[in-house]
Amino acid sequence: MLQQPELLAPAGSLETLKYAVMYGADAVYCALPEFGMRAAPVNLTVGELHEGCIFAHARGKKVYLTLNTLPTNEELSKLPRYIQDAAEAGVDYVKTSTGRAGAPALSHIRVMREALPEGVGVKFSGFGTLNAPELALWAFFLGADVLGSPCGNVLVDTLASGYAEVGMQGPR
Repeated sequence: MLQQPELLAPAGSLETLKYAVMYGADAVYCALPEFGMRAAPVNLTVGELHEGCIFAHARGKKVYLTLNTLPTNEELSKLPRYIQDAAEAGVDYVKTSTGRAGAPALSHIRVMREALPEGVGVKFSGFGTLNAPELALWAFFLGADVLGSPCGNVLVDTLASGYAEVGMQGPR
């Protein structure tokens, strides 16, 4: 069955989140002040994220929280609270870094999955790293629900032609 592509738009503020939803985005992605890549103070507060989730969900749209920067070892302990705040605000997915600001690590999937309640998904994006079927399988095994990669067509073709028979079950 062919699925309709999802139009995912950036939202650096509550105002742009609302505009994106009103003008046709299926979903928006945004960040909180910590772990966001924007240098200017244009990320949402937790309160604005909550309001934006209510606005988007009332119109049948999804909200992704993105981690555009990779946490350092010192920051890693803050990540679960950050993710829990976003989940409580109502996000549908938490999305890893794309790799443009540093390669996302598979270990971040486990941290996210352990911090998230049921019903909130993990999107693993790897601009420069998610390029092999084995990595896609590991991402799913560790708890990712959705993958984002410029190599998506290659991954799907390869997985559909043989890797799908592996039958890996994640630890959920």
